[in-house]
Amino acid sequence: MNGRVRREGGSRILAAISVATLVACAVVVWKMTPESRVHTSLMLKKQPMQLLRGVYMLGSLTPSVAYVVDTSDGLILIDSGLETDCTALLQQVKYLELDPTRIKKVLLTHAHGDHVLGAMYLARLTKAQVYAGKGDVDVLRVGGPREALFSTYDMPDVDTHPTEIDVPLVGGETINLGDTRIEVIATPGHTPGSLCFQLKRDNQVILFTGDTISTITGDLGTYGAYLPPRFRSNAGDYLASLKTLRETVTPNILLPGHPQIGLAPTESTEDNPLGNMTPQEEEGISAEITENQWHKMLDKGISEMQLLTRRFATDGRDFLNSRPLRILGGLFYLGEFSGAAIYVVRDRDRWIVVDPPAGAGFLEFLQEQMGQLDETVPGISAVILTSCAPEVSGGVLQLVQKYKPLVFVAKAGIPILRETLPKDTRIVDAETFNDGDDWPFRTIPVSGLGVAPAAYLLTQEDKRILISGRIPTKLDSRNRMQEFLRDVRASRGGAIGFQNSIDLLAPIQPDIWLPTHPVNGQNANL
Repeated sequence: MNGRVRREGGSRILAAISVATLVACAVVVWKMTPESRVHTSLMLKKQPMQLLRGVYMLGSLTPSVAYVVDTSDGLILIDSGLETDCTALLQQVKYLELDPTRIKKVLLTHAHGDHVLGAMYLARLTKAQVYAGKGDVDVLRVGGPREALFSTYDMPDVDTHPTEIDVPLVGGETINLGDTRIEVIATPGHTPGSLCFQLKRDNQVILFTGDTISTITGDLGTYGAYLPPRFRSNAGDYLASLKTLRETVTPNILLPGHPQIGLAPTESTEDNPLGNMTPQEEEGISAEITENQWHKMLDKGISEMQLLTRRFATDGRDFLNSRPLRILGGLFYLGEFSGAAIYVVRDRDRWIVVDPPAGAGFLEFLQEQMGQLDETVPGISAVILTSCAPEVSGGVLQLVQKYKPLVFVAKAGIPILRETLPKDTRIVDAETFNDGDDWPFRTIPVSGLGVAPAAYLLTQEDKRILISGRIPTKLDSRNRMQEFLRDVRASRGGAIGFQNSIDLLAPIQPDIWLPTHPVNGQNANL
């Protein structure tokens, strides 16, 4: 009996050892084999994931994604996210059981901050080479201006910095690393140096499009083509690039810069790099695309850019985009000085300046900009003010000292000007001045923003022209929104006054609208 017990006990021990061995082997295999914990899927989700053999998406960046291609000689990273994304990016690379120190090349699709600002840190960490389109290299190497790096989607809390580009690309090159070849396709339009990268692997044609095609839903990155030139993508270049893609590339797999648009945001941590997924994210968006879907997507963009290029050819000359512009025979936009738009009106032989801002050199700016329009201003007969705030009235003193013009201002602003201008300055109550004086405008009292605000309505060449000051106002960044809220709270009438002013101006329906801060994409001639 004791022998039987010993035999049974020995069998149990052997069985236990066998089970333990199997478990240990399973753990080793699980750790060594990505497929055991990182499942391959072409349903793009907001998480790190393997898409195909050696092709991965880093999906929990803000607000874009990056991609990794594994080769026999190292990793290729496509886009880098923000610098503040680098920790999350490296966590995701490790989660995918890849070694971040094997990153050998960083390919940048275009020079927008959410795609490039992490590249410098990653290059220093891994000694990787950084590649970018030649048309974007100057912006990247300087690290600005911000409007080039962010377009109108400024991120006020994000610091910019130069990014050294090791290899500028013009399109047509092949990037080789180990057993992998990536073809470079120049697609200027979204930015001057935008690129797409094509990879062929396992009988699949994989196209990384950055923001040339920014989402998998068919929303291209064409929004930038609607902006004024200082922000604007080039519609003509974009059109040519979309035609090139349609004629030369037919991908099976489309990997854009923002496939997660439309998915709820998630947060990833070192312990939970997947973040907390919603049911919609669990399902994801398919990266697979048919030839018919591809052509339909591009045809939509081509049609859109054709219409836009025709629009720019006919009325793009009227954009308020910091370039001197003759809007009408006697109406001029001189660009911006100290952040405010400058307008000049000629009424017969009288010259009228609107809202001269503070800043040294304003008189020289005035003559120089008018000179670009082949005009000489011999004198200033009048100044009209939409506010007594320094940003639009600080230059009055320079004009008064040189030209001694009349100064039109809302009644509440007269005491303010009396304190700062010479005693003999001719200040006119713009709300009650005698129309018989034959000035070509009438005043519209407004409230809710600015110091002694006023708007003016003029008529020239049978066009109704509204000069509205800061009402309405441009709110295209967090800083402008905070400034706007602060000013409204401090102004007479507050938010209610501002709303009342909007209601007062809305029915006017002018032919030409001239605000202190032109909105993005604004054409003066409505």
